Amino acid sequence: MIYGYENTDDDTFDVIYSLTVIRTAAEGQAQAVNTNSSRRKLISSVGCVYVVSAAGAAQPDIRVEEYNGALCMWSRVPGVGENFLIDYTLPF
Repeated sequence: MIYGYENTDDDTFDVIYSLTVIRTAAEGQAQAVNTNSSRRKLISSVGCVYVVSAAGAAQPDIRVEEYNGALCMWSRVPGVGENFLIDYTLPF
């Protein structure tokens, strides 16, 4: 997945955005949903949520939430931005 975010000359860094990645199901499988809650459906898939902001140029402030065993990482790419990496272990 590739996405882009670009500031213009008159923009500030007073911005926060989120990036959410969820593995819903393997091809040909039904999506896993936990319906044991009386209030709402709970996610049972692995996933990552990144909340992204910055204090200034090349000063990212990224907060990560991991769900159901996902391994959520990010790295800085000088002169470009950030790479967001997701890994998980499939059940046997």
